[in-house]
Amino acid sequence: MLLLFAIQPSSKLRAIPSSLAGQWEIGKPFYDMAAPPVGINAKQENKLIGEILDIRTTSVSACGTSIQITSIEATTYSSDAFLQEYRIRPDQIGLVAPLTEYSFISHGLTAICGSLEAFVIVSDGKNAVLDIANDYFHLNKVKTVR
Repeated sequence: MLLLFAIQPSSKLRAIPSSLAGQWEIGKPFYDMAAPPVGINAKQENKLIGEILDIRTTSVSACGTSIQITSIEATTYSSDAFLQEYRIRPDQIGLVAPLTEYSFISHGLTAICGSLEAFVIVSDGKNAVLDIANDYFHLNKVKTVR
């Protein structure tokens, strides 16, 4: 049996979408007993909770670190494709399909909040999570930047 899932090829964006730009408070991580977090430890998680993720046109900053963005890649997933890629259903982390994953590309290996891999995943333009090392943190938008 062959299964095909709808994954839109990643595309490079010229600018951060307006729904993504602004300041987001990093909330508690989502936990699922079937798939417990594997990326970072409890001490690192607690340091992230309450931090502000500031997404601007040319930079992303959090945890006292700012990364200059050279480009942004966006990949859109169906629910099944997201499950296949991330091994977790969107509803387990508070999202609904279709989902868009935004990857911020910069020069060098600057880490955001101690991780070289940090992605923002958005569904329906307002619900979002921060994926750091396979831990999914709820994001609450606290300020919109125009």
